[in-house]
Amino acid sequence: MKQKELHVNAFLFHISRWITGEWQPCSRTCGGGVSRRIAYCVQEQEGGAFQRAEEVTCPAHKPPVTKPCNDVDCPYWIAGQWSPVCDTVHSIAIPENSYSETIVPVGNVVLKLRVRKAHFKCGNKLLD
Repeated sequence: MKQKELHVNAFLFHISRWITGEWQPCSRTCGGGVSRRIAYCVQEQEGGAFQRAEEVTCPAHKPPVTKPCNDVDCPYWIAGQWSPVCDTVHSIAIPENSYSETIVPVGNVVLKLRVRKAHFKCGNKLLD
């Protein structure tokens, strides 16, 4: 009696899975924005390398690629009442040595600026 040979084809199954990137900074600092990331379906190949695969081959649902962020109210200005109009503005005598100094680098040159301070009065109120 002759023995029959049995040949079996061995298949190496590569399981697909999702990989995701880091969340990116929010698109807005306030008032509600969106943060984004990438998500790819991949198959691990021999040697540990990954190759992109069709999304339908990945298990479960694709991980979220967007999420809301910075859902806080933005600051805003509130205007108060107008102050009374000043009919006459008077300058106040300033001593000669009343100034501020500022050093400003401009290219290879450094400028030393002296700015005299000025003060004005509207009635009895000092204006800056």
